[in-house]
Amino acid sequence: MRKFTRKEIRCYVSLGIAEDITGMHYTEAEELSTTENLEKIGCSVGTYGINAGLLQSRKTGKFYAVLSRNYTLLALF
Repeated sequence: MRKFTRKEIRCYVSLGIAEDITGMHYTEAEELSTTENLEKIGCSVGTYGINAGLLQSRKTGKFYAVLSRNYTLLALF
């Protein structure tokens, strides 16, 4: 797993490369993880743990980003 900065992950979203799923509910994130078979590409790590993450679907190749420390990040990482 590669280390990113949160700014780099945000840049993926702003360029349209990744879809922001930060506001997704915990159960929806788990369902997405199982249906799309998500692979962890990298994360942003700070003093208190993981701050953001980048995932890729093994089925479609689409990228997903979680930009803040919340339940979605907990569900997927």
